[in-house]
This record gives sequence, C-alpha cells and structure tokens, in this order.
Amino acid sequence: MSAKVTIPTSSSELVSITGKRLIFLSAITLAASITSVSLLAVCTGEVITSWTTDSLGFLPDPKHFDVISHVVTIPSTFNPFITTNEPMFNSLILAAQEVMLAAEFIVPTLLVMILFIFKMLLKQLILLTSIENYWDLKRGNFMKILITGITGRIGTNVAKHFINLGHDVTGFSWSKDQKIEKMKNFGCEIITGDLENFDDVNLAVKGNEVIFHMGAAFQSGGPFSPNQYFDINVKGTFNILEASLNNNHLKHLIVTSTDGTIPKYPKKRLESPIAEFDLPQNATDWYGYSKTLAENLSRRYFYSEKLPVSVLRFSMVFGRFEVCKWSQFYTGHYLNSFEDKPEFSDIYNKLLEHVSKGENLIVPRDSGVSWKKHVIDIRDIIHAYDAMMCNQNTFGKTYQIAGPKSFEWSEVIPVLSEKLNLNYCSVDIPTVPTYYEFDLASCKKDFNFDPKWDIFSMIDDELNSSEENYGDIIPTESDFRRGFQV
Repeated sequence: MSAKVTIPTSSSELVSITGKRLIFLSAITLAASITSVSLLAVCTGEVITSWTTDSLGFLPDPKHFDVISHVVTIPSTFNPFITTNEPMFNSLILAAQEVMLAAEFIVPTLLVMILFIFKMLLKQLILLTSIENYWDLKRGNFMKILITGITGRIGTNVAKHFINLGHDVTGFSWSKDQKIEKMKNFGCEIITGDLENFDDVNLAVKGNEVIFHMGAAFQSGGPFSPNQYFDINVKGTFNILEASLNNNHLKHLIVTSTDGTIPKYPKKRLESPIAEFDLPQNATDWYGYSKTLAENLSRRYFYSEKLPVSVLRFSMVFGRFEVCKWSQFYTGHYLNSFEDKPEFSDIYNKLLEHVSKGENLIVPRDSGVSWKKHVIDIRDIIHAYDAMMCNQNTFGKTYQIAGPKSFEWSEVIPVLSEKLNLNYCSVDIPTVPTYYEFDLASCKKDFNFDPKWDIFSMIDDELNSSEENYGDIIPTESDFRRGFQV
C-alpha cells in the first residue's frame, strides 16, 4: 500500500514537509546506536571487571564475585598445559563468552533497526527529489527540452533562458519559418516539420524530458482559416499528446493556452477577479474555440492516460518595447474603430476633435469609469515555466497567469503623458468595456508564481533601455509587432 505524499513546490515548503521527519529519524538512529553500544559496553565492561578483579585477587565482595564471575571447567584433555582453576584464564573465557552472547542479540537487533531507519530516510530523500524543476536546476541535472513555436516572441525568450541555464534545448518549427537561423545562433537545434503531421511531431518529441507546446495559429499571426485553426491548434496538440505517450523519457508536458477561451468582455464590467473556471469556455472566435478544444484534450490525456500534462493560459502578453506605443493607449485607435460607421458618428466626431487638439493619449471610460485590464510581461512567463516545470502538483491542472496586478487607463495614461510629453483626453466609449483582472491564487499556491513586472515597471524598462542593447530579453522584431502600432 502506497502512502499519500504531499509534493512540495518550493524550498521553504520542502523543509517544512521533510525537516521534522528527518530530525525524528536522525534522533531514533542516534538513540538506537547509543543504546546498542551501551548494552554491549556494559556487558563487556562487566566481564572485564570480573576478569580483572578475579585474576588480580582483590575482589572486595565474594557475593559480587559469584554474580559476575563463574568457574569455567575445561576438560583436561583439551590442553594439558592449562590449569583450569586459574582465575585469570577462567575469567578470560567467561568474558569472551558473554561478549559473544551479547553480540548475538544486540548486533542483529541493531542491524534491523538501521535497515528500517535507512528505508525511512530513503523515502524522505525521494520526497526531496520530487520537485525536479527547482532542485534539478540547482544540482546541475540538466534536461532535454523541446519547444514548439520556438521562433515566436515568447518561445525565443523561453528558449534563451533555458539555454543559458545549461539545458539541451531543441526547437520545432515550420520549415518555411524565416527566423530559424536566429535560434541556431543561440546554440539551439531546430527540427523542422508540421504540427499537423504526426510523423514530424513524433520525431521531434522522441527522447525529450520536458515539452513546452507553444506552437499555434494565433490571432495576430494570421489571418488563418477555420481549417487552419483546427489543423494547427487542435490536431497539432493531439499529435503532441499522442507522441508524448510514446516517449518514455517524458517528465512534463506544458500546453500553452490563452485567456481567449473565456468571455471576459461582457456588457457589464466584471467586478470580481476571474479564477480559472469562473466563466464558461464558450469562445465564439475560431482561435479561442480551437484553444478550448486543445485544453480539453490535454485534460483528457491526464485523466485517462496519466500523462504528466498541464495547461498554462496567458493573459495578454507584452514583450519588450511593446508597451509605450500600444495602440489602445492612443486616441487614434478608437477614432479608426468608428470610422465609416454612421451609427457612431457622434463619438467619431468627438474623438476627431480631441485629436485635432493634440490629445493623442486617451482614457477610455464606461459611464465615467476607467477601463481596466490585466496583462503579463514575457519575463514573468519565463518565471512561470521555470517554477512550474516538472512540479507534479501541477499535473492535470489548468492555470491562468498574469502580471502582479491589473491596471486602469486612468492610472497609466497620466504617467505616459508626462514621460512622453503627450496630452490626453478622457472619453466614454460606447462599446463593450475592457474591465477585468485575474485571480492568481491557484498558480501562487501550486508553484509559487510570483510575477514582478507590472505596467509601470514595463514602461520604465522600455524608456530606459535601447533596442541595440536589449540585455536578457530579446525584443520582438518591429515587422512582427502586430497590433502594437500607434
């Protein structure tokens, strides 16, 4: 019968789970050793005392002598030169006999106790190694990692991070991807193929211990047809899952998803933070719907096939140099949205007036309330993969990740106005409002997700950095920053 084991997710939790047990077992080992040695020493010391006092002839108490010393009768045929009544010889024989008798009992008992305690200590050591993400990295036990969609703005940075840690990273990419050479320059092997082709996927998956499945047809990378969304996102994920079943080396598969699987833009504002399954997954666009199917497939393989798979939903992702020029901070974005729509002529004219006054930044409002949004920086995504990888507590679960806190336009725009020397306006926008934040309780609890980059630190980092000297985070090429133009 196997005992239920709580899997720790951090160093502090690890100590709390195993520390008391290890101390207790160590105390038992020490006590058993001291007791056994003491018993053996008492027996040995007692007979040596008997031997010494008897042979030297100064035993003070004859009764005591009778208790601890005996007359040993040796047949004269044994050795004719031995005087059997010699006290020293008799006591010596007695000492050897009593030590051997004591050892016959104590030594096996001690061995049994040591073996039992060793078994318990081994269980604790197994527990110590159950968090392979953190501890393997620190011990230098590097793993073979496969990243699908490796040339994307997220995949590139995730790959660079794990390469820098010393892991053996392989990328799986479309053969016509023009950015393959960029990854080769980082020392990354690239396997080309199609997610829709099982043989290609199976070849890529084979032998890898960790798989980050990021490859997908996504909204800003298109346009894609419904068939393409289904083939790449659904069938592609199915092929990854099937190939993983054939991979005996697999420790963890993390399937990337999106907050586009949930309806986070209702007509009324969402006042409460959104947990993973607070809202129904009833996405109407093909991207969100295809990712919903991919999530369901992943959970099915965990429950039915015991595959070590987890799902990680991203909120809207910002890369480096993608914040300050984000289109939704600018009045022109909303002006263009209402152009050629006669039913919105009033708001169009109002926005046009603000632009003519040089009020290029905007605080969009809903009945006077500023819009609100929850986003995530690529660096916090890297942290999530790092903390989540091979953590058994995450298997079969779906997690929503985002930055440390949401932001309101009314908080951000005045800051940008000052830093960029641009004027701004505040306007009620007659559309469904953007107003939501995510509940991060699950990811914080299960793998100690601790995001660092809020919208203000992103802005400061962007304004204080240069694209020529980008540091640890590779910025998205300007040609591929879809949806981030002023």
